[in-house]
Amino acid sequence: MFSDAYTAIKDGNAAALLDKLNKKLDGSSFDSSNSRIISHSLPFYNGHALYEVSDLHSNPARIISFIYKESGESTDIYILDGTNAPIYLLNKKVPLFLNQENITSYVRFFFFYVRGRFGRFNIIENVDDINWKEEPAPSGRKALSKMINPLELKNEEEDNIYYLSSSIIFKDSLFESDISVTEDGTVSLTNQEMLVEDIPVLDDSFQQ
Repeated sequence: MFSDAYTAIKDGNAAALLDKLNKKLDGSSFDSSNSRIISHSLPFYNGHALYEVSDLHSNPARIISFIYKESGESTDIYILDGTNAPIYLLNKKVPLFLNQENITSYVRFFFFYVRGRFGRFNIIENVDDINWKEEPAPSGRKALSKMINPLELKNEEEDNIYYLSSSIIFKDSLFESDISVTEDGTVSLTNQEMLVEDIPVLDDSFQQ
């Protein structure tokens, strides 16, 4: 989601963080000797960062993502479980701070970590964002590219609702859709229009 802009957490800092995370887990714990921890600051959660822990010895990979205070002073860890519940809880407690500069980052974050009842809505901003099962012919790739528009803020109304336009892959179809985000971070999809179906994309059923 954030390309290569992550920071690696190592040595004693990693062990201390894993100790706090493991206390929140119902299943097996992470061992700092075979785990990788990376973090990324989030502009809409002041003082908090996104962390991703990977067990390097498990197959398939075991990965947990969570939000934690960057200074490490807090014991509050918010584990992202694929539903919108932890994000909406975060929005109340951290709290959430949205503006015109960070609203697109929040929307990308939300849709990356929230999976709908029937699958994930994947925001794509160019044809290279599509998780291809097989590469399309150059002509098909070019045709799809012309239909895809980057995530863009359209306007902010007086009631502090942000309205954005987006291109979304859901299952094997490309949609054009509007997205609204309220001041408290509640996200809704509206005005969806299917542009293309039966696109050869990978099933994301087992992806975070």
